[in-house]
Amino acid sequence: MIKIEELYKSYDGAMVLSDINLHIPTGESFVILGESGVGKSVLLRQIIGLEKPDSGRIYINQEEITNLREKELRRIRDEIGLLFQENALFDFMTVGENIVLPLYEHNRLAEADFHARALQKMAEVHLEAGKIDKYPNELSGGMKKRAALARTLSLEPQIILYDEPTAGLDPGKSNSICKLIKSLQKNQGTTSVVVTHDLEVALKIADLVAFLYKGRVIFQGTVDEFRQSNTEIIHKFIKGEN
Repeated sequence: MIKIEELYKSYDGAMVLSDINLHIPTGESFVILGESGVGKSVLLRQIIGLEKPDSGRIYINQEEITNLREKELRRIRDEIGLLFQENALFDFMTVGENIVLPLYEHNRLAEADFHARALQKMAEVHLEAGKIDKYPNELSGGMKKRAALARTLSLEPQIILYDEPTAGLDPGKSNSICKLIKSLQKNQGTTSVVVTHDLEVALKIADLVAFLYKGRVIFQGTVDEFRQSNTEIIHKFIKGEN
């Protein structure tokens, strides 16, 4: 469970997030939707503790993390995976080496077991085993996304944060990644928090939707409630008029 209460964040006096209140239930697929530049990725960084809000509270599984020290935050982050928008794979490492890097850093697994764990996570994201010794520049965009997701899964997090997971992908690959995200949530019971500006992606993934507009949450509810909203801003967004 993730709960955010009265969160504010500004940079150089410019308010980016204002009075954010969200409740993200355990095991749900929760999409934070909105146009580019409204603060969606900033909100993800607050949730994982990469930045601190100016004020407000964030709870992860009922523990407030807002004022935790870095050492205490690492314990929380062990339960949270983050899929970066640009994948953030290391070009000088093979796919397998990229996937097991978090395990190596956390001393979670004997080195002899790294290969088997990499293959296991590749299978979970439907990435061919033969790609394990390839380098990122030898992969297609969709395969890079799967490799990055396999790395995110390597520590078996309870919560996965996705920052624009289909950015730069063609419609076919985008649809495939949406199905994969939904499958992982259902089969592994993870809580998924997905940031996107793409309405089609949101509708494919979401159990619940929050709509962010100019740094404020102006809607939170089910997909059906979102579709039926009479709020003019949301109505225009759905019709592609923004």
